[in-house]
Amino acid sequence: MITIEHLQILFDAERERDEAVFARLFAQHTARLDAVRRGADEDAQQAASDRSLGSGGWS
Repeated sequence: MITIEHLQILFDAERERDEAVFARLFAQHTARLDAVRRGADEDAQQAASDRSLGSGGWS
């Protein structure tokens, strides 16, 4: 679980409503964060697999 204690967001909204710009940017950044976390999880799983005996890794 993640708790956000302080969030400060700066953006320039010329043609769109502020809420729409915020929602779009927030979605982009959270998607990027999720991708980074998934990649880290996959890397950790691969490392654990590589270290385990009989995983078909290095002989």
